[in-house]
Amino acid sequence: MTTEFSASPAKTVGPLVLMLAIAFGCSALALLSWENAWLSGALLVPVLFALFAVAILLYRLVARPVMVRIGPDGLYLKRLSTTIPWEAIARIERVPNAKEILFSIIEVETGHPVFDERPLLLGAALNEKVGLPPISVAMSQYDGTPDAFEAAVKAASSIEFVDGDPTRYEA
Repeated sequence: MTTEFSASPAKTVGPLVLMLAIAFGCSALALLSWENAWLSGALLVPVLFALFAVAILLYRLVARPVMVRIGPDGLYLKRLSTTIPWEAIARIERVPNAKEILFSIIEVETGHPVFDERPLLLGAALNEKVGLPPISVAMSQYDGTPDAFEAAVKAASSIEFVDGDPTRYEA
């Protein structure tokens, strides 16, 4: 049995509107300060970043790609572009965060080659920089609930869920 979670349209519209506002606002400021080439050029940088984010958010809104897939082969995370096989996961910790429950994926002690892949290493490094578990899933951005995620993992594997230390990761 395979369970899939897509990007939540309701959670995508807010950031989409914000990025559009940033793009239009910085564009307007760049046009108003056109005589100052340095300032108007500098304002185009956030416009480009915002338009890139708009493109990603529109893709999520229109195409509704699968962001998390839980099946017999393992746990697929689109943001890391990889499937973590069940034999590579020792347990999953529930870590209550300020706004949501994070699921921290804890690798087996002997290590597994999947955790040496570049997307996983990069994702883990970025998460740790912002005070999150190295490899984690937050269901708040997807069309499922933490309970649905937990039920799907339990149906597809024998992975144990444990409560993690809520003070360890404070974002």
